[in-house]
Amino acid sequence: MQQIQTCLHQEWLPVLAAVPATRWIAAAAYLAAALLSVLALRGGSDPWQPGRRGYVWFWGVLAILLALLGVDKVVDLQAAVSGLARCVTQVEGWYSSRVRYQALLTVVIVVAGVALTGAIVLVLSRSRPRIALAASGLVLFGAYQLARAVSFHGLDVLIATRIHGVSVNSLIELLGLACIALNALWLVAAAQRARR
Repeated sequence: MQQIQTCLHQEWLPVLAAVPATRWIAAAAYLAAALLSVLALRGGSDPWQPGRRGYVWFWGVLAILLALLGVDKVVDLQAAVSGLARCVTQVEGWYSSRVRYQALLTVVIVVAGVALTGAIVLVLSRSRPRIALAASGLVLFGAYQLARAVSFHGLDVLIATRIHGVSVNSLIELLGLACIALNALWLVAAAQRARR
């Protein structure tokens, strides 16, 4: 256990002063999307009327998830989890065969992402048109975040690729957040129009 702690300390150490400005900006984007999710949640009529419970569940869980991911952008808990996994595999002696397990885990994550999308569509069938864009954004960056946490080298190379100076990593993340934010803004605006 001491070996793992020592290894993890070398792999990950949260230091807020050393967080680059871009991560603070990303954290602010996550927190803004979380706030918009709360506004979308509150924007309609009685949230507990029949057919709205799934809608409330979706926006409520999404707001919490986005807030946590916003904090993660600054503290980088994903690096801690990846570092812990790396340390455990090194201490237990199977680090050299990790690629096979990372590939398997990446496939499992993709399949789980597709299954989650189907579950969201089924649970929220009445609300689906009102949350389709946000659900797509959630699945997009959710699958990306989980796959990134696995730290599969092929995926790491892909997301580090730059297109016109912007990393694929940032593009995927921002696209997912934009889908959620736009959907939430659309719902807030629709609720405002309905009140007039």
